[in-house]
Amino acid sequence: MLAALVAVERRINSPMLDLSLFRRPEFAGATVAALASGAGVLSIMSLIPSLLERAMGVGTMTGAFVLLAWSATSSVTAIAARWLPVTPRTLLFGGLIGCAVGQLGVYGLHADSSIMRLLPGMFLADAANGILNAALGRQAVASVPPDRSAMGSGANNTARYLGSATGLTVCAVILSHSGAASGAAGLLSGWNIAVLVTVAVSLLGAVSVYFARSHPATV
Repeated sequence: MLAALVAVERRINSPMLDLSLFRRPEFAGATVAALASGAGVLSIMSLIPSLLERAMGVGTMTGAFVLLAWSATSSVTAIAARWLPVTPRTLLFGGLIGCAVGQLGVYGLHADSSIMRLLPGMFLADAANGILNAALGRQAVASVPPDRSAMGSGANNTARYLGSATGLTVCAVILSHSGAASGAAGLLSGWNIAVLVTVAVSLLGAVSVYFARSHPATV
């Protein structure tokens, strides 16, 4: 299906996605960053309510409020990102690094861990994710010609949702099948492995953004 999409998009006059845009380093970097955002921080943090309920004995409503507190932080930092005196590319790189550090903050859970053990890492990851979200939208539009702005935005959002769908699936499989222990102990063992996997995804996204930059033309 992917091969067919590429073949069709290269031949039609009005493509849904102009594949030549990927020759632009900034656009390619922003797209990879969106993919890493979905497969990394968004995937692992979305599973926290399930982990709290199934492995740590926390009620459903409490788990929902924990996730609400996590998601609310990104709204504040996304708005504040406009006043940061740095380029969108720098925000992408810093946001992914911040997400990776925050994800590491929820690593190492065991049966006696409390909700408070999760909160510092969650707040840091979501603060960084808010900055990352704001930068993704700006870079997705700024990295393409003006007449392709909708295409750039659509490609970026699609990459993020594709990353989320893939990352959630991978993390759910790891949680369900990692470790020899069963029950809560097995879930916590799988959780710690899933955290490391998503941290690696965030770091790979940051590396991709770092190297995806245009070089000034030489005369």
